[in-house]
Amino acid sequence: MEFNSKIERGPKKKILLADDDEGVLTAVAAMLSEVYEVETAINGKDLLDRILSKERFDLILSDNNMPLMDGIEVLEGTRANSINTPFVLWSGAGDDNLQKRVEASDNSRYLEKMESLGSIEDIIQEMIEKDKAGQR
Repeated sequence: MEFNSKIERGPKKKILLADDDEGVLTAVAAMLSEVYEVETAINGKDLLDRILSKERFDLILSDNNMPLMDGIEVLEGTRANSINTPFVLWSGAGDDNLQKRVEASDNSRYLEKMESLGSIEDIIQEMIEKDKAGQR
């Protein structure tokens, strides 16, 4: 899948991507790395540790169902530590309760994986631009 971003050129925005499925992680990281600097995590604990390390990311894209800690727990832990980096939580299964919890958190968005693959570029760009403009 080719990834054609409409973002302005310059330093690459940095995305932290987490998924416990190595195939998904590799494929999405390869797609995103055409435009963004991408770092990866393989479980929720690794993801939260990376976020809390104070390393700066422009956006976090996380699966929900992961070992050691779910994506929603990572999102809540991130916000509890006053880190408001744009956060996209995606799930392989639609879940209205999960969606409500994610959308109740500032600067975050819930997506269903299969429905979002084609539009992930636009969603990432929109969230980074809103954050940059302070429009959360």
